This record gives sequence, structure tokens and C-alpha cells, in this order.
Amino acid sequence: MNNSIKFCFSRFTTGM
Repeated sequence: MNNSIKFCFSRFTTGM
């Protein structure tokens, strides 16, 4: 998994 995608996903889950 790309680091950028992982970071974006992490931020999305944290937002929820």
C-alpha cells in the first residue's frame, strides 16, 4: 500500500 494512500485512509478513519 502506498504511504500517501495509507496516510489519507488514516486521516479519514480518524475524521469519522
